[in-house]
Amino acid sequence: GADLRGADLRGANLRGANLRGANLKEAGCGFTTFANVDLSETKGLETVRHVGPSTVGIDTIFRSKGRLPEAFLRGCGVPEEWIGYIQSMAKKPIEYYTCFIAHSAQDQLFCDRLHNDLQAGGVRCWYFPADARGGRGLKEEIFDRGVRLYDKVMVVCSAHSLASEPVRKEIKEGWDKERATGRLVLFPVAIDDTVYNSGDLYARLLRESRVIEDFRRWTTPEEYDKALKKLLADLKRDEPAPPSPTSA
Repeated sequence: GADLRGADLRGANLRGANLRGANLKEAGCGFTTFANVDLSETKGLETVRHVGPSTVGIDTIFRSKGRLPEAFLRGCGVPEEWIGYIQSMAKKPIEYYTCFIAHSAQDQLFCDRLHNDLQAGGVRCWYFPADARGGRGLKEEIFDRGVRLYDKVMVVCSAHSLASEPVRKEIKEGWDKERATGRLVLFPVAIDDTVYNSGDLYARLLRESRVIEDFRRWTTPEEYDKALKKLLADLKRDEPAPPSPTSA
């Protein structure tokens, strides 16, 4: 882990940083942002010198499974009532992960429904069409950071989405992340026959390397509910990644 002993972290934005095994002994903090970070294996947190409050994200609390020293939480400005609750999570931690739905704007109707049902099923997920019209900015940031920020990525596999360069980029980066972490990241969701029948490279690699979540009959309530139940179960499992293609 990173050696941050005595480091000046005042005002630092540690969003998404890998601090597992890092040593923060007597580091200086104040107005520091600890967002989407697992601090459960970070050393020296109880010795951090606080010159002001810091931000501790709810995602950081979940990822750390409540294993955060009282002294650190107090120094960050966390209310006493919250500290007791946070530490109680260590006895029964909440399984926490985030998902992103990569899709084309032409598949918006399906994605609206899937997003709402996944949220209701306990899966925290976000989505933004890869090929939405508009300038750079938020859209670009979402897709430039998508796979890096989210634990799991559902790829809506349709003729529209698989022809979208931003979606193809998400697929490639998902495979890269799987190779780096060894964990399953990509979950292909078919809403037409393209991923099963197309000679396109990405379609072929997806069907050869993944179990496809079959939503082709999503307009039929019973078939949709059956596919949703399976997807929810698959997303909630933490599984090692199968071998990822290297030719994409």
